Amino acid sequence: MSAATATTQEKKPQANANIKEVSYIGDRNESGQRHGRGIMKYGNGCRYVGRFVNDKRHGFGKVWYPKGLGIYTGHWHKNKRCGEGTISFSNGDVYEGQWSTDMPNGVGKLTLTNGETYEGDFVNQQKQGMGVYKWPNGDMYEGKWMKDVRHGAGILISADGDAFKQFYREGMLLVWGKGAASVQDVSSSS
Repeated sequence: MSAATATTQEKKPQANANIKEVSYIGDRNESGQRHGRGIMKYGNGCRYVGRFVNDKRHGFGKVWYPKGLGIYTGHWHKNKRCGEGTISFSNGDVYEGQWSTDMPNGVGKLTLTNGETYEGDFVNQQKQGMGVYKWPNGDMYEGKWMKDVRHGAGILISADGDAFKQFYREGMLLVWGKGAASVQDVSSSS
């Protein structure tokens, strides 16, 4: 490795760098670790109120992220958001649902400030699997998603009740037809 490469690597921040504790008030175990209920303030401005097990956020808790990034209320497992939880972002968007590996994974609902909603499956923080997307004008799309875009069979139902079969590949509409009764109808005719 060259000296230039070594210098560049040293300047990169570590993705999982520990944020220093500024203060902690709460229960501790015999080893002095945070254990039980407590309040933790971090050097980056983050604040956590909730349960700890062996020095890790574990159980139910609430965290206020720095610089108004948002508030998460829900379950934790070994310092990662896991189980049921809700995050309210500073722009007004809200995700409520299942979490694992510190991100939305499983079934959840995303409500955007513009009135649009998505309710369905999430994988690694992205819409993936079956889901229903609704617009404020009353239109809705029910179908398959992959990596945050429509992918596969679906049905668009307009606010006035007209139904349109749709088939997408990576967000691009390939097939459009009127009169689908369900997503299964679209899947079997594709």
